[in-house]
Amino acid sequence: MRLSPVLAVSGALLAALVSTPAWAADPTPTASAPAPTASPTPAPVTPSVPVTPPAAGPPPATKVSGSLRLSARSGPVGTKISVTPSAPCVATDGTVVPLADVILMTKAHFDSPKPFDPDAERLVDTDGSGAWTTTLTVPASAKAGVTYVVAAICITSTKDDATAVRVYKPVTFVVSASKAPVATPVPGTPKFTG
Repeated sequence: MRLSPVLAVSGALLAALVSTPAWAADPTPTASAPAPTASPTPAPVTPSVPVTPPAAGPPPATKVSGSLRLSARSGPVGTKISVTPSAPCVATDGTVVPLADVILMTKAHFDSPKPFDPDAERLVDTDGSGAWTTTLTVPASAKAGVTYVVAAICITSTKDDATAVRVYKPVTFVVSASKAPVATPVPGTPKFTG
């Protein structure tokens, strides 16, 4: 099972975006949520991102700080969804972040406490200003009526020491029934009996 960079880098952070994540009450530690340790003073509850800060200083902020615009919020199998962020991949110190990871998966899998493969994913290079856009396609395996989630995050690399810099608020997409194909007219002269 392959774990998407967006999930490997910030699984716990993305978990915080879901309104009532199933794993919020799950005491079982996971790769993206280290086991709690005893501390003399209670620490505020915040999602932890298992990444190593860059050598130049502390990691940039990794809070939800942007939204996604989709070209469609519903459509049948094969729909091409253009995804554009409201803000570029730029750290709080002004550094342009080189990558955006964009995923499409069922809401049920997005809410799942276990690692999973996204149904569609694009790792996108940002331009010199941190801007990016991409297109995801609703997979052939999608079922009508199922809600999917489009999520994206800006990351410094796909390596283990990557830093999550910006997380965009996920947006839902509902798969609709495919339209029946239009009948092709048959040329010829009709024949009547009677």
